[in-house]
Formats: sequence, C-alpha cells, structure tokens
Amino acid sequence: MSKLTWFNRIAKLTLGLSLLASVNVMAQDDDDEPKASNPGYVITNKGDTLKGEIIERDKKTGLRFEGDKIKLIISPTEKKSYSPGKIKMYFNGENVFESVQYKSEEFAFMQVVDKGELTLYQLDLERYKKGEIEVYETQYYVKKTTEKAAIRIKENNFKKDVGALVKDNEDMLDEVNNKDLVFEDLEKVIKDYNAWALKEGNKNKKK
Repeated sequence: MSKLTWFNRIAKLTLGLSLLASVNVMAQDDDDEPKASNPGYVITNKGDTLKGEIIERDKKTGLRFEGDKIKLIISPTEKKSYSPGKIKMYFNGENVFESVQYKSEEFAFMQVVDKGELTLYQLDLERYKKGEIEVYETQYYVKKTTEKAAIRIKENNFKKDVGALVKDNEDMLDEVNNKDLVFEDLEKVIKDYNAWALKEGNKNKKK
C-alpha cells in the first residue's frame, strides 16, 4: 500500500490520537501557552537554528493557529511566533515542515514526504465537524529545486503534471504514461525520480 493511500485512510485516527497524546503530556507555562511535548527547532531565512518547543495548535480548539503560524518556546521568558514565509523550515519531533511558496505569492507550512531534485509535500486541511477535528482534504505539492514555487498535483491532472516534471527521464515518462499508474503511486514516482537524479548527478561529478 502506498504512503499516500495510507495517509488518507488513517489521517483522522492519527490526528485524533496525536491531539489526545498532546493533551496528556502538556504542562502549562501560563494561561496562553502550553508546553509542547516534542522538542523541535526552527531554521530562519538567514540559516540560523533556534531550538525550543514547537507549538502548532491552539490549546482551546486543537486546530492550527490562524494564518498557519507556529510558536517556538525557547525559554519561559522567550517565545516567538512565525508565519509561513518568515522562516525556511521547522522540525517538530520527527516531522519536517518547510515554508513553501505556491500559487503566486502565498506560503504555507507543508510536511516533507520526500526530498530531492523534486520535493513532495503534504498539506492537510482541517475543520471542526460534529465537535471533532477532521482532515477534510489532503493536498500534495511538488517543487523542483530550480523553481521558486511548488505546484499542486491533482488526481485529475496527475499524469500530465508529473510527466512534465520527469520528462528528462524517458523511461520514467513512459512509466507515468502507463495506464496502470494511479494517483496513489505519486510518492513512488517522486522517489524513483530523485534516486535517478542523484545517480546522474554523481556521474556528472566524476567526469
């Protein structure tokens, strides 16, 4: 089973369990700021590393903060908040989120699924429904190292958009155009292309 399918099937369960776990382990610093359960750090746009506790969600609603911003608790007296585009990335436990430009001038924190010549990102859109938080849509974006912004990969344009990204590899282009390839194979295609690109890059270095 592909990772994309796995993500979509258990997104609600994972989100619920992670929120429950966070509630159980949080220690309150004050009325406004809970202490996060996972140590993390931020990489600024200047390349500086700031370590601390990452807060991604409002303690009252459980939803991500308005504007998708995050908070970094460096110490009980030093706290910072960052919006997408204001930092390069942040690490929360084992999860890596990059500040990704998409559309024209919009930015969002997107989770890295696979990184290489093509980076695959996942963006979960959440809402309250019947008193619970649910992931109502999971979007996927891909960014080439040579491009400024990521593009969204939709199921209805999957082969066309991915084919354009891997067109410099004829074998992979043929694979993408195969009628048996489906949207859930997106991660595999990106990983295969990145492995090929890395191999080609190493070959060129040796010349």
